[in-house]
Amino acid sequence: MTSPLLGRCVVITRPRRRATSWVQAFEADGARAIALPLFRLDLPAGEARESALAGIRDAVARGAWLAIASVSAAENLAELLDSAGVAGEAKSELPVACVGSATAERANALGFSVRVVGDPPDARGLAAKLLEHDATPDLAHVTSSKGRGELEAIVEGAGGRASTIVVSVHQADPDFDPRALESLLADGVDLWTFASPSAVDALLHGVSASIAERVRAVPALAVGPTTAQRLSEAAFSVVWESPSPRVEDVIDCARRGFSEAPPHG
Repeated sequence: MTSPLLGRCVVITRPRRRATSWVQAFEADGARAIALPLFRLDLPAGEARESALAGIRDAVARGAWLAIASVSAAENLAELLDSAGVAGEAKSELPVACVGSATAERANALGFSVRVVGDPPDARGLAAKLLEHDATPDLAHVTSSKGRGELEAIVEGAGGRASTIVVSVHQADPDFDPRALESLLADGVDLWTFASPSAVDALLHGVSASIAERVRAVPALAVGPTTAQRLSEAAFSVVWESPSPRVEDVIDCARRGFSEAPPHG
């Protein structure tokens, strides 16, 4: 059976080091996949690194949950702990919660022992699972510099304690030029893919009103309900939601989308 992705042009907006698996998966299914990294998720440096390490030490000392927001956050947290000399056994004993199953799988592979997984994979889903364990949890949200603070607000609203540890610093990808969107759209785009609300904002930042309108007219695939909500808020005309960033879930979501709705253009 021919895949509904055959011949489609799919744009992957994930950071460069996370885009490869998606590009390969879409190409294997017959699509023409284009990597368009919009930003990087760098380790904090200088005072920001010291602040992150201090936040980790404080969270560990008070026995707080380490609530990890993404695969990138899990990887950067592990690298920070390794650089600080935290042994693997000590890492596995930390109380860790993850926003979704894909993040949990990566965290476990990095030597953590995940005890709570959010479902659905967003701040509200993770908060609900944590509150099942503890009516007033103490947590440190391990996230990026673009973190929205929703998890912290929910926990504090329930009478718990929450702090934020920034382990991933957003930096604009130096190779992204918003002016390139015009030529990309002229060649024909059938699907945008977004793994975070930040990617939605980054794609639309600095573009003209006419280009933004053309961008919004193309179907968009979101990972998780938070990104899907951001796409709807940004007035994208067609939004499909993948339950996780796993390539099989993303590909399945795109297949179903093109099977059930007419393609753009």
